[in-house]
Amino acid sequence: IAGAALTIAVAATVALMPATWRDRMLGRHGGPPSAQSGGVLPADSSVVVRKVTLPEAMLIGRPSPDGKLLSLSDITGNVAVVDLATGQLRRVTTEAVLGKASQYAEFSAISADSQFIAYGWYALDGKYELRIVDVDGKRPRVLLRSDSIDYPNPLQWSHDGQSILATLARPDRSVQLALVSVKDGRVHNVKEMGTVPPLHASVSPDDAFIVYDAPQQPSANARDIFIVRADGSGERRLIEHPGNDANPVWTPDGRRVLFTSDRSGTMDVWSVTVNGGFAQGEPQVIHRNVGRMALQGLTDTGSYFYYVTAGAVEVYQAELADGAVRNPATLPTSYSGSNISSTWSPDGRRLAYASRRGLIGFDLGSTTLAVRDLQTKKQLEFIPAMNSFLVRAWSPDGGRVAVQGIDPAGRQGAYAIDTGNGRVTPILISDQIARLDYLSDGRLLYFDRAKDALVARNVQTGTEQVLVDLRAEGIELTANVVGRGFKVSPDGQMLAYTAAIREGEHMTRSLTIKVLGGGPARELARASEPETLLFQDWTADGGAVIFTRWIAKPNEPMSLWRVSIHGGDPQPLGLTMDGLRDVSVHPDGTKITFTAGWPMNELWVMENFLTNK
Repeated sequence: IAGAALTIAVAATVALMPATWRDRMLGRHGGPPSAQSGGVLPADSSVVVRKVTLPEAMLIGRPSPDGKLLSLSDITGNVAVVDLATGQLRRVTTEAVLGKASQYAEFSAISADSQFIAYGWYALDGKYELRIVDVDGKRPRVLLRSDSIDYPNPLQWSHDGQSILATLARPDRSVQLALVSVKDGRVHNVKEMGTVPPLHASVSPDDAFIVYDAPQQPSANARDIFIVRADGSGERRLIEHPGNDANPVWTPDGRRVLFTSDRSGTMDVWSVTVNGGFAQGEPQVIHRNVGRMALQGLTDTGSYFYYVTAGAVEVYQAELADGAVRNPATLPTSYSGSNISSTWSPDGRRLAYASRRGLIGFDLGSTTLAVRDLQTKKQLEFIPAMNSFLVRAWSPDGGRVAVQGIDPAGRQGAYAIDTGNGRVTPILISDQIARLDYLSDGRLLYFDRAKDALVARNVQTGTEQVLVDLRAEGIELTANVVGRGFKVSPDGQMLAYTAAIREGEHMTRSLTIKVLGGGPARELARASEPETLLFQDWTADGGAVIFTRWIAKPNEPMSLWRVSIHGGDPQPLGLTMDGLRDVSVHPDGTKITFTAGWPMNELWVMENFLTNK
């Protein structure tokens, strides 16, 4: 995950997500670490890559230098360590709370002597802190808490145990790479990173140098590897290449730096010899095709741990007729395996969707906007100046697509992408936006979490109108990764939405329609735990709404349903798939598109390679 703002948003979303969906998105299957066969080098090599399955992980931390432990934030939000030999999980903190008033741990790193854990902590007052705790759970303490630092992310301990290498994001979204003193929390600046943090940084075994990745130029899509002395002096490029180089880490002997690069067309692991802070000779490939990954750490025993995004996610198209969905098939695309969030243009001729193609996820240029003409079968593709985004809605005139994402400055919000030239225009910069849509009059309707209201915004003047005061009307709106959750009817008269209703220890979901302008609300369907539901879209004639329902337990797919706004029981549409979401009904009502499948993050380890190079 790149960008402190995105990290916060993802962590908050994951923390409040039902456990089943955390499992699916984080690729968790329970049980002890497993040695499943992974990719291996040719037969004459002893290098082996295997998948590691972790129990009850919410956010993965880093391995201990001795290779025996791995830190993580477990499903309760507490810091825990896993014994990598036995799979036993031991909780280190106990005070985490997940709910409307939350406090929980996020990313963590284990000290060089395996005696302490540094971790980011979201406190009850909404501030992030950098904390330290003994590995046995004793003496937790706040190391760093400051109004000038919004988000601390520990990367690695120095080998002498005196400092913690961390990225520190400020309120203005600027980021510094710094060493934080373990004794008193004093911050020693190493490098100002602008608004783009490194994907990884690493302290040399003698604590003299730090390597990190950064964009080649401020507006560049690709990264280079840089090196700097620990006191912040002598910064220069260590690896310079037109390809995308990232994730540097020192080998235990301090003689080499490993890094990932797409210079050969796939994301591979490379090695370069370093002496006195300078590269010696040309880099050599270590292992090919590790995929879209995030480095977690390299142990002193030579185990290279990394997090891989796996699992196919596709845009599908299907017929909608006679109360059923028929013939679902993947949309013919120029890129497969990572397409998401499709929606029809107002005239029904074009389809827009996001295609996540970058080998470094959430970096500038990692997401492509695809606009497919269903009549000519031609497809326009734009790589807008965005770090990442999801497609939400077309403007009524068909000239722009509203997306929700993060710009190169790390700012979250709503943006409009011109479907003729790919130019990006900010609509509203705010991290409080949860889902958005266009109204027929051209205003943007969005769910403002801070105001707890549905707000209509004039994109030209910036004037806003509260369309529905959710707090005043007692509506707890649900809109998340598995569906839009709300939408105004085609005639503009009614709002359909999913509401969450707390009933003691349990949660009920209600599918409801409401006449706008102060009119009454009427429930169309209800689901109580373990079943749940979520609104997806209106039918083209506005006479019914389409929603998904499923049982919230592992490996249960989602099914698509329809219910009339005039009453009657909900009816299944005959479509059931894993991760079914983001349903978009064609304006003529004869077909739909939707997303299915989940990207899953898997922990892998590469071993026995340092002795061979």
